[in-house]
Amino acid sequence: MSADRLTDEKTGEPYFLAKVEVDAADLGQLRDIRLSPGMPAEVMFLTGEHTLLDYMLAPVEASLTRTFREN
Repeated sequence: MSADRLTDEKTGEPYFLAKVEVDAADLGQLRDIRLSPGMPAEVMFLTGEHTLLDYMLAPVEASLTRTFREN
């Protein structure tokens, strides 16, 4: 996945570049849909369940963990 969004030169639409692989078992469910390299797709990435508070407190938690070590 690209680190930052890119912009299509022709349309000005923003997008992210990603390499996506589809399991062979899942390809059978596509029946009438034909996939080809380079085609646009809408993909959902599952990253886990975190709240905004989890992201905000992560640096504080990491600092506290390092602070109270003896070594």
